Amino acid sequence: MLSEADLLPVIAELSIVFAGFASLISVAGAINSREQVTAALWRMRGMLETAMLAFAFSLMPYLPAKFGVSDNLSWHAAAVVFATVVIARLVFFIRVRERPKLINPRVAQVIGGGQLFASLLLLGASFWLPLAAVVGAYHLLLLLMLFVSAILFSRVAMLAIAGTERKT
Repeated sequence: MLSEADLLPVIAELSIVFAGFASLISVAGAINSREQVTAALWRMRGMLETAMLAFAFSLMPYLPAKFGVSDNLSWHAAAVVFATVVIARLVFFIRVRERPKLINPRVAQVIGGGQLFASLLLLGASFWLPLAAVVGAYHLLLLLMLFVSAILFSRVAMLAIAGTERKT
């Protein structure tokens, strides 16, 4: 069984794997229409941003502890910063009006709603709940970010595979 300290580097490594494979697939994929290219680039951007956030914030609780800050304060500070960054990113994406036509708005709302809920849960836990709840909510948001990365990765991969199959 992984301890909470062992889980964070694993999440960091997984986020990098998603980012790397999606980049390779997008380069290798043969996408035909301009709309498909735009949708694939939109998803790729979201996937890379999500993977990088998961990577950065899976290491974040360790940084203050390296400078002698208590575990309790490290986790709480990392939780507040993580939740705030995810919420700010969601607000930015809501304000962007130029989405590709192939992006399903319902799927985007469900994904964004899940991230918003987990971020608010983490923010609330960091102010009112004990350390164990903060750590649990932090891991939940990290795993959700990995899940979103995996969904976007699969969408980009399927589009690339469909483009390759049409050519043969």
